[in-house]
Formats: sequence, structure tokens, C-alpha cells
Amino acid sequence: MKPVLLAETSQTRRRALSSLLAQHGFGVTAVATLDEAYAYLQKMNASTAHVEAVLLGWPEYADGVAEDVFGLLHGERFEHLPVLVLADSGSAAAVNWRMTRPRSALVLWGDYLEAGAALEQLMRPVEAARPNLMVGGPALRVLFVDDSATIRMGFSKLLDKQGYIVELASSVKEGWERAQALPFDIAIVDYLMPEQNGTALIRMLRDGPTPRTSCAPPSPAPIPTA
Repeated sequence: MKPVLLAETSQTRRRALSSLLAQHGFGVTAVATLDEAYAYLQKMNASTAHVEAVLLGWPEYADGVAEDVFGLLHGERFEHLPVLVLADSGSAAAVNWRMTRPRSALVLWGDYLEAGAALEQLMRPVEAARPNLMVGGPALRVLFVDDSATIRMGFSKLLDKQGYIVELASSVKEGWERAQALPFDIAIVDYLMPEQNGTALIRMLRDGPTPRTSCAPPSPAPIPTA
């Protein structure tokens, strides 16, 4: 059985999810607090404690412990570890955390029966999911535009590890300037931004005098790809 760590404050949810995961062949270590999850993860350096994935109930409010746990999982020490977040709603904070961390996924508690399949997909070997960017030509160039510095840096790190060459911009104006200075294979553009929404930049890239870029607005989904 594949060992996983589950942290969720609700005893009813812990039991239901543990039972579901057992049916999918997972051995679940369930804890009731993020304090316990943090202590367990810290032990993984020098003890026999070991898990192949982590499932976390998204907290109703952020506190120091929550920040410690999610920060620890976002760091280089644990970035290889698959993490499945379960939330009561698709909160912006949960979606942003999931999108800026490799091997992460978000499932709503209302769809918790999908958690086993989502975790199996998330735990597939990374090599099987990575595009072979260097076959037949150079790495793809990506223009990533978002007004959030946290999201820009998170996606830049993620895309860089996948072999893409990434150029960042924080606004429609800056994105357009980048696009005029360098050619890109694809643009990933946030929709809601100050001054102008991302659709303005997409129109400019598509209708400009020298369109060189395929455009795609990001669209986070509850169930991940591997």
C-alpha cells in the first residue's frame, strides 16, 4: 500500500476519506491538526516516518501553523511530494497555491469521492507527464502575464523545471512590450488585471501586425492533470 498523510480537523471527513483511500490501495496516516502534520513532515528527514503523498483540508482561516505547513510543502525540500488539497469552495487562495506548486491538485469536499482517482493521477511518475520539449527543436518560449508577483514567480519556477523558457510581465502594457521585443510560442495571460484585463493583450497579440504567439488564458480546474 502507498503511504499517505491526511490532515483534516473534521473526524467525520477523516474517516470517510481514509476509507475511500484504502479502497484505492493507500495506507493512510490521519492526523487532526496541521501542527501534527508539520511535526510528521519534519520527522521525514531523520526517522522512519515516510509518505508518498499528502492530503490537506484547506483551513477556514490562515494562521501561523497553516502558513508553516503550506510553506514547507512549497519549498524545495518537499516540492517533489504530491499534495492534494480539499476545500469547501474554490477559494482564490487555495487555487493560487495549487497552481503555483508542482504536483499539486485541488478537489472540493463536495466531490471528495473523486479524491482517490485524483491522487492516483497526481502520483504518476513526473517523467511520464513532462513534454519532451527538446525533440525536433529548441525549448518553447512562454510569455506569462499576471499582476501577482507570487503567481508569476511560482509559475516561472514550475515552467522552468519543465524545460520552457519563460518571460514574465505584470500588466497588459508590459506584456505587449515583451511580445514586441522577443518572439514567443505561447502566451499565458491572467484575465483580471489592473488598468486592462488580459483579453486586451490577447486581442493585441492576435491582431497585431506581426502575430507570433499562441494565446491561452489560464483556467484552473478542480481535478488536475498528472
